[in-house]
Amino acid sequence: MSGILFCLFFISGCFFIGMILAFLKFQRPGVYPPKRILKQRMIVLGSGGLISMLLSLFLLMVIR
Repeated sequence: MSGILFCLFFISGCFFIGMILAFLKFQRPGVYPPKRILKQRMIVLGSGGLISMLLSLFLLMVIR
């Protein structure tokens, strides 16, 4: 079970890192892809990270 928790925490970390990188691209002027697509990407990556983090914290509380 600890392997599953590690995997979920790792996935949530990857989602949050991707969201941060998309946010940094969003801050730069004249960047491709368009800002609308970057905004959607930030929302999807942030919500995926939040869901996987909450799921892993829930499983951690249930196990202990």
